[in-house]
Amino acid sequence: MVITRCGRDRTMLLRQLNKGIIPFEIKPSTPLWTPQRLDTINQRIRRARERKQFYSGCFHWSEIQRNQRKRFNELLEKCVWEIVNNYTIDNVKCPLNNPANMALFSPSSFDIYFGENLVKKNKDVMRTAYAQGSGVNSIGLDPRYAKVHHLFPDLSALRDMVVDAVKQFYADRNEFGIFYCQFNHVSVKLYFCNKKTGFHADVTHDRITGVAKANNSQQPKTPVAIVSFGDVKMLEFMKHYSDGRKVLPTELLQFLQTTGKMIILDPRDEEFDSKMTHWMHRSQMIDKKTGVSMTLMFRVVQKWILVKPGTATVCNGVVGGASGKKKRKMDDCRRQFEMRTGPYRDYDERHNEIFMNIRTRFIAHSK
Repeated sequence: MVITRCGRDRTMLLRQLNKGIIPFEIKPSTPLWTPQRLDTINQRIRRARERKQFYSGCFHWSEIQRNQRKRFNELLEKCVWEIVNNYTIDNVKCPLNNPANMALFSPSSFDIYFGENLVKKNKDVMRTAYAQGSGVNSIGLDPRYAKVHHLFPDLSALRDMVVDAVKQFYADRNEFGIFYCQFNHVSVKLYFCNKKTGFHADVTHDRITGVAKANNSQQPKTPVAIVSFGDVKMLEFMKHYSDGRKVLPTELLQFLQTTGKMIILDPRDEEFDSKMTHWMHRSQMIDKKTGVSMTLMFRVVQKWILVKPGTATVCNGVVGGASGKKKRKMDDCRRQFEMRTGPYRDYDERHNEIFMNIRTRFIAHSK
């Protein structure tokens, strides 16, 4: 079952879900979250899985794994605070053909990356990297200032626990060893101020042949373990045709992401089936007004990049685009940011307000 069976946990979850709806702070027509609505969500996922149309799911610690669950939650909390306090470094963001903006104020999630060191090259180091394939354009961080940090000790320890959890996830489904992997990268998304991610696939495939494209950062046929911390967030899956059209726009498979919840994104869901359809996913806050959440995504990546170990800054980053239009947009945005002009006159005040809210919300989820 996707939603916890415990009555007390379910009551607390419903309270979190209905925050902002009661007393109708959003709008009176917004549907309330009820036990029946949660059951309907679970039934859709179960039916899709029984028909072998969907493979992703939630990992659950067993009753005899209380110590592991406690250790996992302790490490998760430590990692979240370490990232908030030391790794939330702003950068210009210009995804696809959108306007350039500082990532802090961009509508999409705030991205942070952690990789493993592979080999030293003079004074620099090769480090595993994500969003260095098709994601360079779709995520849109300025590659000249992008950072890929080294996995710090607590995050590395959390990664090891996630590896074991994924093994158990597939063993519990009688698929032992089907996707055994050693995660070598953690991509982090921070959600606040109604930030979201639109429908996408982590591994893109050729629309004609269905074969995974060579420029994917993530290793094809490997799962992603998504771990959440903070206010309730919704992870939604919808089937799309290879040309991007939605198969059934009204049918969604939904997972509620709460503190400590681990969702395994199975690679089979992103592969095209015989009808050239596949699952894409997106994520957004339930409480869009004040909700704050962090997700840590543990991956196997096949890309690596040269970084300066002292600052984690990518070496020799280049803005793509033959016309130079994107580079000009990024340069104009950075110039205004550095001079605190235009939309960034009050950047420091807004920055402080945002992080005060982030810390306040995360304190509520910390022990």
